Amino acid sequence: MVASNELKKKKRGLSIRSKFLLMLLGISVFSIAIIGFQGLYNGHKSLTDGIKQQLSILRSSRAKDLENYFQNRRNQVSTLADSTMIIDAMEEFSSAYSLLESYDIKLEEEQQSLLEHYYKDYFFPSLRKESNTTQSYDVDDYIPRSSTGKYLQYQYIANNPEKQGEKDLLNFADDKSYYSKIHQKYHPKLRKFIKTFDYYDVFLIDKDSKNVIYSAYKETDFSSNLKRDIQAQSNLAQLVDKVIKTPTKGHVYIVDIEPYISSYNAPAAFFATAIYNKNQFIGVLALQISIKQITTIMDANKSWRKSGLGETGEVYLVGSDYKMRSNSRFLYEKKIDYIKTLYQLKLDEKIIDRIAQSNRTVLLQPVNTEASRAALKGDTGIKEIKNYKEHDVLSAYQPLKIDGLDWAIIAEIDKKEATQPVVHFQKMLLISAAIQAAFISFFSLWLAGHFIGPIKALIAGAKRANDGDTKTHIDLKRHDELGELADSFNDMIANIQKQKQIIVEKDKTINKLLLNVFPPDIAKRYMKGEKNIANSSPNVAVLYTALKGLDESVSELTASQAVERLNQIVDAFDEAAITYDIERITTVGDSYLAACGLSNPRLDYACRCVEYGHALFEIIDRFNIQYGTKYKLRIGISSGDISAGVVGSQKSVYDLWGDTINIASRIRYTAELGGMRISQSVYTQLTNPSGFEKKQLINMRGVGDIATWEYKHKPITHKTTTDNTEKE
Repeated sequence: MVASNELKKKKRGLSIRSKFLLMLLGISVFSIAIIGFQGLYNGHKSLTDGIKQQLSILRSSRAKDLENYFQNRRNQVSTLADSTMIIDAMEEFSSAYSLLESYDIKLEEEQQSLLEHYYKDYFFPSLRKESNTTQSYDVDDYIPRSSTGKYLQYQYIANNPEKQGEKDLLNFADDKSYYSKIHQKYHPKLRKFIKTFDYYDVFLIDKDSKNVIYSAYKETDFSSNLKRDIQAQSNLAQLVDKVIKTPTKGHVYIVDIEPYISSYNAPAAFFATAIYNKNQFIGVLALQISIKQITTIMDANKSWRKSGLGETGEVYLVGSDYKMRSNSRFLYEKKIDYIKTLYQLKLDEKIIDRIAQSNRTVLLQPVNTEASRAALKGDTGIKEIKNYKEHDVLSAYQPLKIDGLDWAIIAEIDKKEATQPVVHFQKMLLISAAIQAAFISFFSLWLAGHFIGPIKALIAGAKRANDGDTKTHIDLKRHDELGELADSFNDMIANIQKQKQIIVEKDKTINKLLLNVFPPDIAKRYMKGEKNIANSSPNVAVLYTALKGLDESVSELTASQAVERLNQIVDAFDEAAITYDIERITTVGDSYLAACGLSNPRLDYACRCVEYGHALFEIIDRFNIQYGTKYKLRIGISSGDISAGVVGSQKSVYDLWGDTINIASRIRYTAELGGMRISQSVYTQLTNPSGFEKKQLINMRGVGDIATWEYKHKPITHKTTTDNTEKE
């Protein structure tokens, strides 16, 4: 019997406590392993996808910025060519140049010597420096062949008292010629234009002789001939030939960046378009683009880190010859290391020396990579490749949609830096899993030996509450300290639930009030406590109304009736605004201010504003029919850049300001009753401008003359409505 009991005692296995502990530990460790593996996989994928998406968004954003830049420049050049000033300047400079040619003025020996001295002592040294060469040049190959060309270069370049690089400061030569009189008339205006809009130079070119009869910056292309002189080999000459062969009015041609001899072989690109006087082709307008501006768009004014490119990322352009069209980041930040890398890659030493000497990679740095080849074929994508420095990078690429240019844009970042967050995440996840496993082991020992049941119930309740379940309830049915703790917990949850409900109701009320006062994105920023909220938004259309007859009508009503009627009009306007994606900004008295493209940028913002204006006329017509009123609506619409923000700290209001607002406010009062007056910036964007009649220029202080068009609305009358019903 004793032996039997001893046998049973030996056969008895692990205690329930031990089994429970082993089961708890096993489940815990297994769960950590599964969750850790899943988290590792999902985290790696999520972070990698996020990095790729960020790089793709940056590439697309910069591409859009550059495409918009070139489109805006095209519009600017087209508008300039169509201006009275350019037409008059072309005709008067042509006459003045022809008059000089008729005189066939020969330079005196001293004057000829001074002109040659300029080329030998100023132009050729700069040309050698930019070209990184010791080559000797023959003056006769570079000086204009015509006597008129030599004469003007002597007067405005060689004999110009201003220093090299500032020859454009001379408004006229003291030769008492008709040409200098015309130059004095137009040069200050054209010089101001290229300085204001950041062009390098502007040219007027005779369509028959191809003489450069005017240039603002006064380099050696001034008074040269694009058929006979050395500039005939330039991309400017090619572009002018294209314009002369196909002088389409309003069409702006562009030529790719190439070394330009008159700018010391520095990279240059040009816009050009035909100048017409009415229907007569009279000459060519050309503008030289600032290459620095293109690089600034690509590197966001050297703010790579703020753009999310870290220490190794960059965005750059590649041309059809697989050479850069913007400067490399590493030339600015790590020039010595960058040059060393080029030597290690065994790039032509002459090219390396030019990069180091000129401090540019445009037209010098070759980029024949998998990404550049794919993008120039028209493909868009992102992949891991070797970049032009033979580094492993993550590269996002796409072709650019710029008429006349075969360019690609590439955004890259070193693979090591791009995947650093992923590696860090993996490391932290493993450390976290190890810590959790150790903690669970010790905690399970304590839990199994003492308070497994009650403590688990309390923990479960606390977790539910922490996850936001404020309806959780713990019922231990105990009369000890754990029971008191459960009761206290339940009381705390009940109080939290009440407070949460109060906070939710207050938040709803506050949010509703803010959304009635501010646009949604501004309201969110205001609720976060942000100070000095202000935005500058391009491409915004603004609509301003003035309602005639409201004051007379309201004076005959009681206060409540007046408010009710005014609310009906404003509500109708607001409902229409939702239809056309228009934002109501404010309404004061008989004025209603709205905008399109402010919070939600749209390509057709101007067209939507005009369509919304038509809808407002119909709303007033229906209102007049319903109430027998005689309200008349005036509408003014303008578009452009807008500044918006929250003004005031005690009583905050959302306000807009800028020339676009002022123009819309002004031109609404110039419209006839029942008329819609729009600015030129709106008119040029209309896909169907029928019904709009051009009006006289409006002079506005601080802005100048404003071109406007007006649409006269034909009111819908009760009789018209009845007749239409009978016909139906």
